[in-house]
Amino acid sequence: MNTSTCAAVAPALPVRRLARFSRGGVAPLRGGLGLVAAALLGLGACGGASSPSASSLVKDSFSSHRPISSGRVDMLLALTPRAGGAVRARSSFSLHFAGSFQGAGAARLPRLALALRLTGGGRTREAGAVSTGGRLYLSLAGATYLAPDAAMAALEQGYAQGRGGSVAGSGMPRLATLGVEPGAWLTAPSLAGHANVAGADTVHVLAGLDAARFLTDAARLSSAGEALTGGRAGTPLSASLASSVRSARVDLYTGARDHVLRRLTLTAAISGAPAARTARGAPVEETLAFDLKFAQLNVPQAIAQPPRARGPAALASALERLGSGRGLAPR
Repeated sequence: MNTSTCAAVAPALPVRRLARFSRGGVAPLRGGLGLVAAALLGLGACGGASSPSASSLVKDSFSSHRPISSGRVDMLLALTPRAGGAVRARSSFSLHFAGSFQGAGAARLPRLALALRLTGGGRTREAGAVSTGGRLYLSLAGATYLAPDAAMAALEQGYAQGRGGSVAGSGMPRLATLGVEPGAWLTAPSLAGHANVAGADTVHVLAGLDAARFLTDAARLSSAGEALTGGRAGTPLSASLASSVRSARVDLYTGARDHVLRRLTLTAAISGAPAARTARGAPVEETLAFDLKFAQLNVPQAIAQPPRARGPAALASALERLGSGRGLAPR
């Protein structure tokens, strides 16, 4: 199966350019904005020519062919113990992204507004990113900061360079630069009928899961979320969990006509993982879930400038606290 990936709106940031304004905060900002890109797994180019087979539909859905200029995205990654009480509160982990994006021209970073929520170890942290076309804002622990011009310029430059790997006219670089390949998660796909997803007629493809590949990518996403929020949730996701996966399925919904990805869901039952045990030492069964949804594709999105943003100096201070491991006050 061809596992070429969808496009994303932002490549990894050039660290040296960002180091000019916040040496201690470079890693959190770089990781967090990488996650902004990763959240947009299917944007800008998912889709391809008509094909009746399940394998071809998967290939089309994760290949860059059709430009997507705007829309909404929602992504959830969660690992939840089936046990209740303190075990559930202590061991639950989730990463949630949601927001909108709007193309700003062929050579410009798209406007976007995304919110992130990270829950782990019984604590919840929130962060966000807004790009208004020329300005970048980050939200950390309830406060909004304006990023320095140098940071936005570095992001724009990296985006323009990344476009070398995209299709003509899509304006989107390939997600492979982040090391995330969702097409590689699916095994033995088969057709499972049609379904309506957010008002779009889609073809439903049912597949198995390559647990090791998915868990490796999931660990990258969750680690980036921790970097941006300053959390120390200690993501439980890693390829080592693959041997504990007892059952799994992947459901892909792609446009019946355009083969543009509309939804990708994944569920897996994990049993006997060494890190998940009750107070008495008994293994805890866990449920792993991933849900990526796109809606309002190519419908114009309004991206507003955040009010009352603090200046770049305040952002540098906040990022230095994150980089030092002190973090910011959680909710």
